[in-house]
Amino acid sequence: MSTKSIRLPLLALGLMTATALAQTASEPVANVQGTNDLATKDVPMGASVERHLPGDQEFHPLARDPSVLQNVGGDRVEKQQVDGQVMETVKLSGIIAPLHFDSGAIRIRDEDIEKIRRAMESVRGKANVRLHLIGHADNQRLSPELTARYGDNQGLSRERAGEVAELLQRALTLPPEAIAYEGMGDTRPVATNATDAGRGRNRRVEVEVWYDEPRAATTEKDVLVKEELRQIKVCRVQELCLMQFKEGNARRTRVNNLVSALHYGEEGVEVTPAFVEQVRKAFANLEGKQNVTARFVGYADDMALSDRNARIYGDAVALSKARAHRAALAVQEALRLPAAAVQSDGRGATTFLAPNDTAQGRALNRRIEVQFWYDDRLQELPEGPQMCPADEGKEIVTRIHQPSGGPIPMLMLEKGEAIVPDGFTDRLRSALDEVKDRDNARLRFIGYTGNERLDRRTTAVYEDDIGLSAARAGRAMASIRSQMQLASEQVEHEGRGFVQSADLPNEGFTQGTDSYIEVQVVYDEAVVRDDLEGVDITRLTRELAPANAFGLNSMHISVDGQPLDDPGRSSADVQRCTDVALDQAGIRFQFDGLTAEPRLSVSASPQVAVAGEPVRFRMYSNYTGFIQRAEVRIHEKDQSTQATPLAIVALDANGEGEGEWQPGIGDIPAAGRELKYVLRAYDEQGRFDETNLRPLWLVNANGDGSAAEIPATAPDQGAPPLAGYGESSIARRNIRIGANTVAVRGGGIPDGHTVWVAGRPVPVDANGDFISEEILPDGLHTVEVAVLDAEGNGQLYLRDLELRQRDRFFVGIADVTAVDDRTTGPADMLEGENTAFERSSSFYGRLAFFGTEKFGNGWRLTASADTREGPVEDIFGNLLDKAPDALFRRIDPDYHYPTFGDDGIVEEMAPTLGKFYVRAERGDDYAMWGNFLTDYADNELAQVDRGLYGANAEWKADATTAFGERRASVGAFAAEPGTIAGRDEFRGTGGSLFYLRNQDILSGSERLRIEMRDKDSQLVTGTVDLRPGLDYDVDYLQGRILLSEPLSSTGSDNMLVRSGGLSGDEAWLVARYEYAPGFDEIDTLTSGGQAHVWINDHVGLGLTGSHSSGDVEDNSMLGADLTLRKSADTWLKLQSGRTKGLASHSLFSNDGGFEFTGTDPTGFNDAEASGYRADLSAGIGDLLKNGKGRVTLYTQAQDAGYSAPGLATLTDRTYYGGTLDLPIGDKFSVIGKADHREQSAGLTLEAAEVNVKYQMNDRWNVATGVRSDKRDDQRAVVPLTQEQGERTDAVVHVGYDSTKKWNAWGFAQQTLSKNGDRQDNGRLGAGAAMRIGEKLRVEAEASAGDLGPGGRLGTSYLVSDKTSLYLNYALENERGDILDGTNLSGTRGSLVGGVKRRLSDSSSVYAEERYQDVNEARGLTHAAGMSLNLGDRWTLGANAELGTLQDSETAAETERRAGGVRVAYTFGPTRISSGIEYRADDAERPDATLVERTTWLFRNNFKYQMSDDWRLVGKLDHSLSESSQGQFYDGEFTEGVVGFGYRPVLDNRLNALAKYTYFYNVPTTDQVTLTGTAAQFIQKSHIASLDATYELTPSWSVGGKYAYRLGSVSLDRETPEFFDNRAQLVILRTDLRLFEKWEGLLEARRLHLPDLDESRSGMLLGVYRYFGDNVKAGVGYNFTDFSENLTDLSYRHRGVFVNVVGAM
Repeated sequence: MSTKSIRLPLLALGLMTATALAQTASEPVANVQGTNDLATKDVPMGASVERHLPGDQEFHPLARDPSVLQNVGGDRVEKQQVDGQVMETVKLSGIIAPLHFDSGAIRIRDEDIEKIRRAMESVRGKANVRLHLIGHADNQRLSPELTARYGDNQGLSRERAGEVAELLQRALTLPPEAIAYEGMGDTRPVATNATDAGRGRNRRVEVEVWYDEPRAATTEKDVLVKEELRQIKVCRVQELCLMQFKEGNARRTRVNNLVSALHYGEEGVEVTPAFVEQVRKAFANLEGKQNVTARFVGYADDMALSDRNARIYGDAVALSKARAHRAALAVQEALRLPAAAVQSDGRGATTFLAPNDTAQGRALNRRIEVQFWYDDRLQELPEGPQMCPADEGKEIVTRIHQPSGGPIPMLMLEKGEAIVPDGFTDRLRSALDEVKDRDNARLRFIGYTGNERLDRRTTAVYEDDIGLSAARAGRAMASIRSQMQLASEQVEHEGRGFVQSADLPNEGFTQGTDSYIEVQVVYDEAVVRDDLEGVDITRLTRELAPANAFGLNSMHISVDGQPLDDPGRSSADVQRCTDVALDQAGIRFQFDGLTAEPRLSVSASPQVAVAGEPVRFRMYSNYTGFIQRAEVRIHEKDQSTQATPLAIVALDANGEGEGEWQPGIGDIPAAGRELKYVLRAYDEQGRFDETNLRPLWLVNANGDGSAAEIPATAPDQGAPPLAGYGESSIARRNIRIGANTVAVRGGGIPDGHTVWVAGRPVPVDANGDFISEEILPDGLHTVEVAVLDAEGNGQLYLRDLELRQRDRFFVGIADVTAVDDRTTGPADMLEGENTAFERSSSFYGRLAFFGTEKFGNGWRLTASADTREGPVEDIFGNLLDKAPDALFRRIDPDYHYPTFGDDGIVEEMAPTLGKFYVRAERGDDYAMWGNFLTDYADNELAQVDRGLYGANAEWKADATTAFGERRASVGAFAAEPGTIAGRDEFRGTGGSLFYLRNQDILSGSERLRIEMRDKDSQLVTGTVDLRPGLDYDVDYLQGRILLSEPLSSTGSDNMLVRSGGLSGDEAWLVARYEYAPGFDEIDTLTSGGQAHVWINDHVGLGLTGSHSSGDVEDNSMLGADLTLRKSADTWLKLQSGRTKGLASHSLFSNDGGFEFTGTDPTGFNDAEASGYRADLSAGIGDLLKNGKGRVTLYTQAQDAGYSAPGLATLTDRTYYGGTLDLPIGDKFSVIGKADHREQSAGLTLEAAEVNVKYQMNDRWNVATGVRSDKRDDQRAVVPLTQEQGERTDAVVHVGYDSTKKWNAWGFAQQTLSKNGDRQDNGRLGAGAAMRIGEKLRVEAEASAGDLGPGGRLGTSYLVSDKTSLYLNYALENERGDILDGTNLSGTRGSLVGGVKRRLSDSSSVYAEERYQDVNEARGLTHAAGMSLNLGDRWTLGANAELGTLQDSETAAETERRAGGVRVAYTFGPTRISSGIEYRADDAERPDATLVERTTWLFRNNFKYQMSDDWRLVGKLDHSLSESSQGQFYDGEFTEGVVGFGYRPVLDNRLNALAKYTYFYNVPTTDQVTLTGTAAQFIQKSHIASLDATYELTPSWSVGGKYAYRLGSVSLDRETPEFFDNRAQLVILRTDLRLFEKWEGLLEARRLHLPDLDESRSGMLLGVYRYFGDNVKAGVGYNFTDFSENLTDLSYRHRGVFVNVVGAM
């Protein structure tokens, strides 16, 4: 390879790497200082994340009581008049004659010392007795030398008084606090200074004895006023101290680090000359200080003592004391220091300087430190509260107890062993009992030896006299410990050799001649450090406000936010301290400045309300800061949410979000009256967000008026309903929110405690866990986390945040590889054309990134790109085009592990079928390039509903109408989809399995909805959009849909006359999706747009259009609509549309997808047609005062060739009709309906029905109805099954209400007249509905008549927000809470429930104005592993249909028998669900032939959460369908999946994922494959895989993968003969981090195909070096061996590569 050929690619590499490195965050960071789990955004490498918050801006408090945050409480010191005593100092002077300095020295006579002693003895009982010395001088000017030393005469006189004080202190053995001195200079002469004699008398020191006497008095004193802080502000409460010197006490100062520590070996200490010289220099530097002493403090490592040291010293404390003692003696001797100038102590294995796991670290820890102490008379204490000498300022000192029975006698030695006298242990026991309440009370044994030279043998054993004395003390200790049966911690020992002194600090080292053992009773006591002795300390507990970090005196030292040297804390200090405290309390405080997923929900308690009893509502929202007020609106079941509600319940939106409703006692059936309610939350501008509908059943009490038999829906009826906490069911979004999310979670909350976050209560589950989430606007905030007990006492964690307008996240990689390949053998022939790399290229690269940023006023930009790996010259080609491998990337195996071992899910944040994605958005406004779904449905005659790849944009006005719509909206798109829109319409079958016409549909492109179609006009009267994962599961490759519940063939039409055994409006499942017919690319351009504006609340205009051109036939569609509205009940809507070409084509199936029918799509080529529709609704209450009821009229027409979605027709069609709903008084009501449907040269149908109902009393009602319909078919060829003529039927219906839990009805129906070939429609039947428990409702009806038997069974289950259902068939990594079903709220049992009705309000029946809330499938509390209100273990469901269905167009009949049972069980970590469905159809075709089909479906699902670390999930679905036409028309599939995941939470060394899948598929005969051919072959597969990684060490990991596949295919459906294709893949890999900047990898692979007798093996070896944190470069070697034994062909590929990767 030439050098020249490598330059250009490497230059490109350099540019890409530089670009990646240049992407450091130049913008400010969201200021969250030192958080313990907070997202850090835009932080350059190496930059600090702890920053000061602005001190000149106001924080917005988010707390229970904001005033608590603003007030600064705590202890205070006040001046108060206090009755008590004052201490007056009594001064005894003239005790001895003044002492004079005649000769420059002073001598104190023994008799004077005796006088002073007697004077002090005379006042022994007085308080604070002390010796006070006053120095005086003459007035002579000092010499230059004395001036330099003392300053002036006052300093000289003070020094002379100090010398006398030192002499008297030693002579009288006074403690330092019992003597004081001062200098008066020449201010108090006793003689003239004019003569030598007079000056001699003036140079004197006067000796006085002072003591204090109390005197009763009222004085003004500083009084500490304590304030009890019931709620402690963590890290904002500090203990400060007021410190004052006690009068007359010596002021001592300690100095450390003047001498380097002396390190000693394992067997002894060597005092080096250098160490002695350092001590000498330190004494010299402190020459001008008074009473200087050196304290030698020994420390040891934590290793076990050697055998010798264990025998001699026993433990590390005694060893450290001995080492320090030996060093002190050596220094004293070398420097010839006085005895009082040297002290020693030992601390043992404490205060380590380095880890003890290395020899070097242990050597550093074995040391002797030297402290220097001296008197500092000028030392002053600061005024005002200061940092207290807390734990760092306290020391544990050992106190020696003086037993009440007198001193403990010494233990003398005989032949080196202690002689223990009789009764000695009893005295020790008694002395120990006297201090049993003290800390660490124990016996101390101190050994002494005579000052004699040790012989050579003793020295070899014990080292020196200290070792000998320590060993003797140890033996005595062991003997007495055994006699007294003491624990090891109750005794200690040490050896002091020949140095003997009872008062070592004052007497120094005194040499003795005797050997003995002293026994002391000692205990520990925490005292203020010696440098603060003689200081009065008053401790104050005060709350603090963070200091301005940019003010004066901001330099200080803090550790984890706790200041060491300054009480003033900046905001950064406080926040760091708060984060550490939160972490220690097990509370995680998380912040995300880029993501805000709004949550809004509402729940009711009880959900089954009793008339006359209150219902409590509770709102949950995570964006309460944007909500001004909220209300619950209660409606009738079929009432529009825009209509005037039955009741409005105001909620306390800024408090706990609660409200109460008192339902009245009205017309309530025994089985209950079903209502619905929504939550509306308003912002300051009056815009509102609204939730989905929630069910609320209203029932009567028992006959005696009690509600005793009404089961409670929650354990505590009085408790607030918390079921909706953390969930979301937003249907309409208008409130503009911020993009900053704060989440707080924790555990271990004690019973009886409550948690408050941001001022709102947070529920705590039975395990003590909680979680809260809040979306905040930009700015400064203080978020409170409070943990309180029942009395309101507890801790407040206050977290300050600065949420900035700009924040971002970016990750990217640039990868370039230069290769030098060598291939031997026919590789091109064996590999084919689809190899991963082009052998003609030597340079491969990849550039990929993902980034998201918020900026400006609510703007957000998200972008991603991935060139994918390929030749460098090709990677930037066709960047905006759909990627050629887009279809195959849809089956990425990473998406299809059943479980990841935790609650992780796969979420695509930048969905695109190409190499590039970008989206700029602000609120609901956006412009983007990538994958998108269009949903222009305001005009029912011109819907645009596609899943596309290209450009899309939408803008919505912030202003809304009074009904909640946006005042204006504009949207547009342009795309080259490369796909074709598919639309399949399925008549409900009573089951949940449906086969799409096409297999291998585009992932994520499906949109499913259920449409209710009028049984007469066949127009859509209502819709409900289904949610992926929640309401259905889809197999994209096989084209199969499983609904969460069976879809009935019919639904209620609210009319009395039955038109057959299964009567009512027809239920249809409509599936829209995208698919690519074949592997050839489709070159088309599709564009469209929509605009809608409300001129005011009453007039709205809209335009919708689309256009497609290219390889497919050109087509276009344009629509316009006008709405005139007075109210939700009174309005007029006009719609028009025009199509050109085939805009949309539908296929229809009546048997779940086994057979499809449809119009010929070529008939629409070049066709241009129009359509129009007009709807009028008149609310009688809007026209007449006190009027009730409503009248509606409609008309619709479509020209031949009109091809809008769902409305395609090749002939002219005309529709018109209307409805009447008229209550008359309190007992009568009239309901009417009329329809006319006409098709040119086709079927004309007219139908009209009138029902009258009379409520006789509370229990009985009677109703009657008359229906007349006429059928006339004008086709040239009339179907053989067609019925023509006119028929009139009448019915009488009687109902009975038990006023308890059930109601029943019966009816009799008879045909009054008929003509043509119409059949009689007489029918007799009865039915009943019963409420079982508080939530399950069962309804059944059976009838018999001229058109055959009829029957229906259904269950309606009122689902709480935490009820686990059977609806869950997707695997858990593909959605959030689906497996748990925790977000399914409503009345379940039929997917037809919750239908949006056409005439309920003026909005389009198709328009999904309702916001699709993705959070409804991903609850906040489930993501945190919480359990709230899980009271429903069992879920049951059943359905059955029996009767004859009649095709509205051909009158062909289908006799159907269908039913199913579903059950689910949830308990703890186990969740199991199962269901069985059966359907038998005898279907009549238009040619009068009969086809029978029987279908079974078995569904099973389970999940077992073994622990937080691992889980097991699986499913097993099986369906079998048999047709009377023969085995070729049968259908069957089996899918079984078991998945295992192990991902430890606390230890991440081992991770493992495993999966097994069994798949068997016999497609339906009408399904087509990717190439458009019939999917006739049978597939069967076994697939197993295991992935595991293990970290042997932090720098070395190993991993592997094993995969096995057995695929079988049969091309014959009737006599299957399978051909197997097996494959095995093994991968082993190890990664090793070498040193700090190097890493290596070794990977081996083997693929074996035994049925083809082929195998491929390979190995890759690479070594990389890191350059900084973002770039690594490496070299490597790889080879591949391929062999095919059938042809004896093989090839070998070897290569060397150079790879450079830049990432961030």
